[in-house]
Amino acid sequence: MISAYTGTQIREAETPFLEAGAGAVLMQRAAYGLANAVVRELRTRGERLYGASVTVLAGKGNNGGDGLFAAAMLAGRGMRTTAVLTGGEAHPEGLAAFEKSGGHVIRLTQGNVTAAAAAAASSGVVIDAVLGTGAHGGLRGPAAELVEAMGRSRSGFVVACDIPSGVDADTGEAHAPVLRAELTVTFGAAKAGVLADPGADFAGRVQVIPIGIEAALPDPALRRLAVAW
Repeated sequence: MISAYTGTQIREAETPFLEAGAGAVLMQRAAYGLANAVVRELRTRGERLYGASVTVLAGKGNNGGDGLFAAAMLAGRGMRTTAVLTGGEAHPEGLAAFEKSGGHVIRLTQGNVTAAAAAAASSGVVIDAVLGTGAHGGLRGPAAELVEAMGRSRSGFVVACDIPSGVDADTGEAHAPVLRAELTVTFGAAKAGVLADPGADFAGRVQVIPIGIEAALPDPALRRLAVAW
């Protein structure tokens, strides 16, 4: 049995930790779990870690911070990393860690969408870390154009950070365009939106990374039978 929670429930469970100043710790745990999930996937596929190419699509908020910290950790394993900053700016500490690791940064603008999409599509792994569970609606502007362009090309293995950007964490409603993931690495607990249709169609396999808030979660909003059941 898989239990899932709305984005609202997750944020409420996180609140006491954030108020206690543990936000950076939660982010590091999430990033570490995301990075390890990418490593396991590459190993499962029989691919080398050193020299593997990873592109993170990073939004301005904490979801982008998770992706940037994870990419910095992957760079430490010898991977070639690129960050496409979909809002032009990014989580300051996450971006600093990424740049310190030697990653290449592309600040997305209206004029470089095609080039950024080509760079992302040529990577072996793409991490979608644009919108998180607190987002309302879908991608807009150059970020939407980027995902539309990537959808027309053959991208590498796509990993969604917490939830595919554009999927509502509470309802599973999908606001096009959404980059279809083969794996969603979600933090604390599964989000209802990645188990409910149509969000589940964009999430692929779902892997939950414990980050220390689990005991604070209420009763789940949704339950689904696992394959073994």
